Amino acid sequence: MLLKKVIISNYRGINGTSEVDFNIFSCIVGQNDAGKSTILKAIDAVLNDKSGISRSDYNVLSNDNFISLELQFDPLNSQQLLGEEIPTSLEEEELTDAAGLFCWRRIWTVSDSALSKPKTYFIRKKYEGTSDFLLKTEAQLQTQCTANGIETSKGNGLEFNNVEKRAKLREYNKTQGIAFNYETEEVPSSGATKLKVMADAMKKALPAFQYFKADTSLSDTDTTIQKYFKDMAFDLISEELDTQEIQETIKAKLESVLEKVTDKINQVVGVSESVQPRIEFDWSKLISTSFVSSANGNDIPLSSRGDGFRRITMMAYFEYLAETTRAGGSQQIIFGFEEPETFLHPSAQAKLFEKLKLLNDNGYQVIVSTHSPTIVGSSDKSDLIHISKPGGVYTVSRPIDTYLQIAMDLGIKPDNTFTPLFSTSRALLLVEGIDDAKAMHHNAAMYKAAG
Repeated sequence: MLLKKVIISNYRGINGTSEVDFNIFSCIVGQNDAGKSTILKAIDAVLNDKSGISRSDYNVLSNDNFISLELQFDPLNSQQLLGEEIPTSLEEEELTDAAGLFCWRRIWTVSDSALSKPKTYFIRKKYEGTSDFLLKTEAQLQTQCTANGIETSKGNGLEFNNVEKRAKLREYNKTQGIAFNYETEEVPSSGATKLKVMADAMKKALPAFQYFKADTSLSDTDTTIQKYFKDMAFDLISEELDTQEIQETIKAKLESVLEKVTDKINQVVGVSESVQPRIEFDWSKLISTSFVSSANGNDIPLSSRGDGFRRITMMAYFEYLAETTRAGGSQQIIFGFEEPETFLHPSAQAKLFEKLKLLNDNGYQVIVSTHSPTIVGSSDKSDLIHISKPGGVYTVSRPIDTYLQIAMDLGIKPDNTFTPLFSTSRALLLVEGIDDAKAMHHNAAMYKAAG
């Protein structure tokens, strides 16, 4: 999936509703406290369950009693298993809005002192009355097909599967001109209904969001990199070894000892407090990766090196991802970078930009918020998103008409060091290089000497 739009209501600095459109690479720019990070935090709050929001995130000027965050994706016709064994797509099942986008929305109700648990919604095409069929069971689909005179058996006598039955009902509704609307469907928080099973499958199909915040410590970034290699190592272990067999062997040998210890514990404690032994395996804890820097014959942990040096290691990790082809069935990843240029020299910022663009080339979506003129200047104009607050009103500008306001926000003022050099000039002569400049100086001196 490709994230195309985020719709944010009553969240942080946004009073009312603001919409932001995205490309596969998007560069968010604006002054401090303009609300650049609000966009990245909103995406994080929807895609990462652990990234909850609090009552303090509610915009106090809002007249509404809710926070709403909605992400809209282009599903790219990717195949999904929506709670069944037969692959299908969100477009084919009409789980999109009128514009063909898959919409995933979370809403928090706001009280005087707290937020409710978020409710989740998606938009789908819903047919009028009994003609709707998306959430029907196999038996109900069979009945509806029969009622509409739709053949459900193939020539070889085999039944059409549920995906095929829905396709036939969809075509029937189209030819009959059955009315429909695009409606919001609430995802149940529990149960095993058709709707819940399908929504759980859709949630798993959502892109992962790796969010690198400006205030994230470099040790946290190191942890993210280490987790990546731990997961890789565990996959290799699983391919080479029968981990289940190893676990069963170890468990069998440990249980006899644990049971004897457990019996002795239970002889002391009361029946209501009796204990049972438990054995759990976490293979990832057997693996640890790290980088050390060799200097003057000594190995120095990266945690002891300067922030700029450690940022460079982070850039190398991104470069590795950019050069590594994702497996066809692997989950799409959106990278969100908040001021990644921190601690980096402008020349290193230019290299960072190249690595971020390489992520695009390998199919990753990248969203960057930045104060770096190097990154902004290297970005295509169509990829820029300018955030500002004229008169205190949260404003999203895209497409960009002029660079002037962005330049002002980045501190690139017209009254810079070079202005006095030109202020008394009657003409400017533009040349191609230092040799031409030397030649012009020589000619000017000759003309001046000759009067």
